[in-house]
Amino acid sequence: MLCERCHKNQATAVLTQTLNGRTTTEHLCAECAYKNGFTGLFNGFPFSQMISGLARSGSSSGKDCPKCGSSLEEIIDSGRIGCAECYRTFRAELAPTIQNIHGKAAHVGKHPKAFKREIPEKARLEQLRDDLQTAIQEEKFEDAAALRDQIRLLSQEE
Repeated sequence: MLCERCHKNQATAVLTQTLNGRTTTEHLCAECAYKNGFTGLFNGFPFSQMISGLARSGSSSGKDCPKCGSSLEEIIDSGRIGCAECYRTFRAELAPTIQNIHGKAAHVGKHPKAFKREIPEKARLEQLRDDLQTAIQEEKFEDAAALRDQIRLLSQEE
């Protein structure tokens, strides 16, 4: 959807206003939202600094996301995850940071009825345990600790 003000850029923000009991909704691009003073809830919040401070220890992974090509270093520097596959590719490196920010690394709550899990919980636990053994064998103890914490979280949720 294009911005409803400039009709040039992709709309990335939704502005809903209620004046005198009348509600209006407008879809704006980031530029128009900024020009009109709607800079967002987390304006100025240093996400990239938070991520770089928490994830820097695992930043020498040398891996790239097979889907979008992002490296862990790019994610840390920008503070933005490239795509959904990045979460899988850099799971061990990002899990502690995500857990510190959100309190949990796994979704808790309702799912849409049409939602189908890609990996059943038991298979996911087995994959995490295999990844843990690999990390231990490769002496990547920080990664192993993050994987151990994920296994504990998933085991408690069952």
